[in-house]
Amino acid sequence: MPKCMLCQLKNAYISNICLHCLEDLPWNRQFCNQCALPLPTTSDQQDVCGQCLSSPPFFSTTRTAFCYQFPIDRLIANFKDQQNPPMGKALGQLLAQSLSNDSSIQNNPPELIIPVPSHRNSVNRRGYNPAQLIANTLSKQLSIPSVSSFISKRNQSEQQKNLSAPERLVNLANAFSITKKGITSIPNYYRIAIVDDVVTTCATANTLSKLLLEAGAQDVIVWAVARTP
Repeated sequence: MPKCMLCQLKNAYISNICLHCLEDLPWNRQFCNQCALPLPTTSDQQDVCGQCLSSPPFFSTTRTAFCYQFPIDRLIANFKDQQNPPMGKALGQLLAQSLSNDSSIQNNPPELIIPVPSHRNSVNRRGYNPAQLIANTLSKQLSIPSVSSFISKRNQSEQQKNLSAPERLVNLANAFSITKKGITSIPNYYRIAIVDDVVTTCATANTLSKLLLEAGAQDVIVWAVARTP
């Protein structure tokens, strides 16, 4: 029997995490319906945060499995910075489990998954695009096709995690573009899910959502492993 990757006991339950550790993970159970910002436990499930009310994003809803807290923050860092693809698969399985239990996904699933693109230099350095590995796992678990060839990242921008919210917007300006294949294919899909590892300011998700809507999609939603406070 495999060991739990958190407590190292030989009682792994799902995605190499035992049931006890699984229950203790920082699940994002109360959140803004549009951007998944964690909200007080007294909030209604359909509440929208003040930021989304004052400046609505281009995407309609966001779902994340976890709050970006220990140990999820460490697991994501290990996946992205320590070249650990199996960790990404485990995180993708946990996200798929969370999405499978969400009534909004069950009743109105997207027709296509698109991972947030990485610049080719980043892919060559790391060996993979983290968002694409997560998207591939979701595709298998949820039986929804995943395509990475509709959007490209043409500029190698500075890592978003090092920037403030206004700097992130500037950093993303003209960073992404719809490919020729995307231009002809995107109008065939009504609802598309953008997949990333972490949602922070929603700048990346908003930029990609605007591109997809302008290219012919009617609705864009966002899925990610975790959401920062």
